[in-house]
Amino acid sequence: MNIFAKELSLIKDTEILSFTEKVINNFPQEFWYKPASSTGKYHSKTSAGAGGLVEHTKLMFWIAKTMLDTKMYDVNSDIVLSACLLHDGWKYNGTSKWSVKHHGLLAVKEIDRIMEESGFFLDEEPLWYQIILDCIQAHNGSFTKEWTRGFSLYQIIVHTADMIGSRKFIEFNSQGV
Repeated sequence: MNIFAKELSLIKDTEILSFTEKVINNFPQEFWYKPASSTGKYHSKTSAGAGGLVEHTKLMFWIAKTMLDTKMYDVNSDIVLSACLLHDGWKYNGTSKWSVKHHGLLAVKEIDRIMEESGFFLDEEPLWYQIILDCIQAHNGSFTKEWTRGFSLYQIIVHTADMIGSRKFIEFNSQGV
């Protein structure tokens, strides 16, 4: 069973869903067992230790889903939810116990490689694809030094959900969703 089955079931666009599943299936092994924070400086106890990155990803997803449920944002929710599930896929690179500083940029490069090698897009890439990549690259908001443009509403939602989900005072039980 896919650990993100419940979350994936909420993505309605079949192409975005298929894309998201393909990328998740190519996450490096470290994603599945590393903590959300390699230093312990950020994230709550529920995101610390083995599997903490998975827990953080789920928490971020549900925060974003709650934000979208307010109906205050005129965005495609499938794009936001996909970006939330994929944002930290390459946070670790296997060569160090520390997280990769520019892991959003690394994730974008890896996702592009996966899509190209698999021939996922038979024709030209849809607009939603670039929006998701931009959200992933800039998910650390103003802390993302390699992002030099302004932030779209999509990026603001993804960053806000990530920022809230990384606060030490947030406790989360993924079994309760």
